[in-house]
Amino acid sequence: PPIATALPNSKGSQTVLIDVGANVDCRPRQLLQFGLLGSLYASSVLNKPQPRVALISNGQEEGKGNQLTLEAYALLKNHSSLNFVGNIEGRELFADQADVLVCDGFVGNIVLKTIEGMAMFVAQGISRELGKLPNFFAELDYTQYGGAPLLGIEGISIVCHGSSRREAVYHGICAAADCVEKGIIELQKESLIMLEKAISNQNNQEG
Repeated sequence: PPIATALPNSKGSQTVLIDVGANVDCRPRQLLQFGLLGSLYASSVLNKPQPRVALISNGQEEGKGNQLTLEAYALLKNHSSLNFVGNIEGRELFADQADVLVCDGFVGNIVLKTIEGMAMFVAQGISRELGKLPNFFAELDYTQYGGAPLLGIEGISIVCHGSSRREAVYHGICAAADCVEKGIIELQKESLIMLEKAISNQNNQEG
C-alpha cells in the first residue's frame, strides 16, 4: 500500500504525491496501482474530476527515466481509466501541471523531505528579513494537513509526521473522517479489482 500526501500548488489547490515512503523498491505494476489509487483519492476526496496523472522522472520525454519509470510509463499510458499526461520533472511539482504525481517510495520520501527542509529554510529567511507572513507559511505547514493517507488497504489509516503535535493530530483525524465520508475503501476495492481483471485479460490475450 502506498502513502499519499497533498502538496500545495501554484493555483491555490492541492496535488497528490504518491508514494512518499511505504514502498522503496517497486515494480512497474505497483506504480500503475499508485496512479489508480492516487487518481481515485484526488477525484473522491479532493473533488478533482478526471485527475491528471503524471510520472516523476528526469525529463518530460517518454524515453526519459530508469528502467522502472520507462516500464511504468507504458503501463500508465495504456490504462484507459487514467488521464495520464506523461512525465513531470522535479521543478514542475508545484506548477499545477498534474493532479497526481506518481513515484516509488524512495523518490517520494526524498522529494517530501526536501520540500519540508526548503520550506523551513525559506520561511526562516523571509521571516528574518520581512517579519512573519502567516497566510503564506500556513500553506507550507504540515500540521494543517494532519497526515498522509495510506491507500490500498481495507481500512482508513492516516500516517502522521513523526513530530506531530496536537493540531496535526486533529487535522489527521479530520482527514480520516473525510475518507470515510467519501467511501474511499469501497472505491479502492472496485478500482483494484478492475485493474486485476484488466491485467488478467491482457495476459490471456498475449498467451
